[in-house]
Amino acid sequence: MSRLINKVAIITEAANGRGREDAILFAKHGAKIVATNINQEGLNETIKLISYRNVKS
Repeated sequence: MSRLINKVAIITEAANGRGREDAILFAKHGAKIVATNINQEGLNETIKLISYRNVKS
């Protein structure tokens, strides 16, 4: 059982790089994600990647 289940992770700069990878990883381990970034297009791509990997956040 993951320690992140039922936890909320606020990820800034989630549109690319480290922020994107953290958002995907935290979601994979059960956290609910609040992702932010000024780059809306990149942020949408992060959301798609989380959904594509069948991760529920």
